[in-house]
Amino acid sequence: MRPRMPGLKGDTAERVIGAFCLALAVIQILPIPLGNVLPALAISIIALGMIERDGVWVLAGFAVGVAAMIVVGGVIWAMALATLFFFASIAGQEFP
Repeated sequence: MRPRMPGLKGDTAERVIGAFCLALAVIQILPIPLGNVLPALAISIIALGMIERDGVWVLAGFAVGVAAMIVVGGVIWAMALATLFFFASIAGQEFP
């Protein structure tokens, strides 16, 4: 790690990074088994990048964070569909 990409040092960049980390922290509190591992890893990578002023690591943390959001979003989508299938089967109806 070394100082790279000085554009990620400004106040605006820190606010964007903070908002992204807040979104990842909200994902962490969801009651999804093992759903907090990827967001925690992303926050850790971003924090290391911020400490060392290394923009490459911050961008890597963003990539892991986006992947975490996609995975958790897919899990939530699957849980919603499973709930709909469950209630449709209880009502005795076909679910399209």
